[in-house]
Amino acid sequence: MAVLLPVLVLAAAILSVVWKFIQQRRLFQGLTSTHETLSLTQQPQPGPPHHPLLGHLPILRDAAQSIPPPDANPHVFAHLIRTKYGLGDFFFLQLRTPIANE
Repeated sequence: MAVLLPVLVLAAAILSVVWKFIQQRRLFQGLTSTHETLSLTQQPQPGPPHHPLLGHLPILRDAAQSIPPPDANPHVFAHLIRTKYGLGDFFFLQLRTPIANE
């Protein structure tokens, strides 16, 4: 009986993190700059392609690797992402993880 309580607490903690992860990723689902079909009432949301597990971290990694000098300032990343994906002056990047929410 004493072993059951720590197992239940651990399972609840894991389920909590997984649930937060799913909720956060659903917020950004479908918010990309490329849409196949748009009705007159729909507007494309600004943002590069979104990875369901890693968010926009792969986009940021690709931008960092495409800069010629490896010690370039990270402020250049936003411009590279904007030009690569044809985004406007405003776009979003989702880089947070469910663990970092609190």
